[in-house]
Amino acid sequence: MANQVTTDAHSAEISNRPSFFFHLGDVVYNFGESRYYYDQFYEPNRAYPAPIMAIPGNHDSFGRAREYRARVQVQRTMTP
Repeated sequence: MANQVTTDAHSAEISNRPSFFFHLGDVVYNFGESRYYYDQFYEPNRAYPAPIMAIPGNHDSFGRAREYRARVQVQRTMTP
Protein backbone atom coordinates (compact mmCIF):
# COMPACT_ATOMS: atom_id res chain seq x y z
CA MET A 1 0.00 0.00 0.00
CA ALA A 2 2.79 2.45 0.80
CA ASN A 3 4.17 2.14 -2.72
CA GLN A 4 0.81 2.99 -4.27
CA VAL A 5 0.23 5.96 -1.97
CA THR A 6 3.70 7.26 -2.80
CA THR A 7 3.17 6.73 -6.53
CA ASP A 8 -0.17 8.55 -6.38
CA ALA A 9 1.37 11.46 -4.48
CA HIS A 10 4.25 11.81 -6.96
CA SER A 11 2.05 11.48 -10.06
CA ALA A 12 -0.63 13.95 -8.97
CA GLU A 13 -0.58 17.43 -10.43
CA ILE A 14 1.33 19.80 -8.18
CA SER A 15 -1.81 21.67 -7.17
CA ASN A 16 -3.41 18.37 -6.15
CA ARG A 17 -0.50 16.79 -4.24
CA PRO A 18 -0.98 16.05 -0.55
CA SER A 19 0.60 18.36 2.00
CA PHE A 20 1.00 15.52 4.51
CA PHE A 21 0.00 11.93 5.22
CA PHE A 22 -2.04 11.37 8.39
CA HIS A 23 -1.58 7.67 9.25
CA LEU A 24 -4.37 6.51 11.56
CA GLY A 25 -2.61 3.70 13.32
CA ASP A 26 -1.31 0.17 13.02
CA VAL A 27 1.89 1.58 11.60
CA VAL A 28 3.75 -1.63 12.52
CA TYR A 29 2.46 -5.14 12.96
CA ASN A 30 4.16 -8.08 14.70
CA PHE A 31 3.46 -6.66 18.15
CA GLY A 32 4.79 -3.16 17.56
CA GLU A 33 8.31 -4.15 18.52
CA SER A 34 10.96 -1.60 17.67
CA ARG A 35 12.90 -4.02 15.49
CA TYR A 36 10.04 -3.98 12.96
CA TYR A 37 9.72 -0.22 12.53
CA TYR A 38 12.38 0.13 9.84
CA ASP A 39 11.10 -2.71 7.65
CA GLN A 40 7.40 -2.06 8.13
CA PHE A 41 7.20 1.74 8.41
CA TYR A 42 10.33 3.66 7.51
CA GLU A 43 11.41 1.64 4.47
CA PRO A 44 8.00 1.42 2.74
CA ASN A 45 7.39 5.15 3.25
CA ARG A 46 10.91 6.41 2.52
CA ALA A 47 9.99 8.06 -0.78
CA TYR A 48 6.75 9.71 0.36
CA PRO A 49 7.10 13.36 -0.69
CA ALA A 50 5.45 15.01 2.31
CA PRO A 51 5.57 14.82 6.12
CA ILE A 52 3.97 11.75 7.69
CA MET A 53 2.10 12.12 10.96
CA ALA A 54 1.37 8.74 12.54
CA ILE A 55 -0.93 7.85 15.42
CA PRO A 56 -0.22 4.59 17.25
CA GLY A 57 -2.78 1.83 16.76
CA ASN A 58 -3.38 -1.27 18.82
CA HIS A 59 -0.55 -3.11 17.03
CA ASP A 60 1.99 -0.34 17.55
CA SER A 61 2.76 0.04 21.21
CA PHE A 62 1.06 -2.43 23.53
CA GLY A 63 1.69 -0.09 26.44
CA ARG A 64 5.08 1.05 25.18
CA ALA A 65 4.04 4.58 24.23
CA ARG A 66 7.48 5.95 25.11
CA GLU A 67 9.12 3.54 22.67
CA TYR A 68 6.56 4.43 19.99
CA ARG A 69 7.20 8.17 20.38
CA ALA A 70 10.94 7.54 20.10
CA ARG A 71 10.47 5.56 16.87
CA VAL A 72 7.85 7.65 15.06
CA GLN A 73 8.57 11.36 15.09
CA VAL A 74 6.05 13.90 13.91
CA GLN A 75 7.52 16.53 11.64
CA ARG A 76 6.24 19.84 12.96
CA THR A 77 7.42 22.06 10.12
CA MET A 78 5.64 21.42 6.88
CA THR A 79 6.89 23.09 3.73
CA PRO A 80 4.79 23.56 0.60
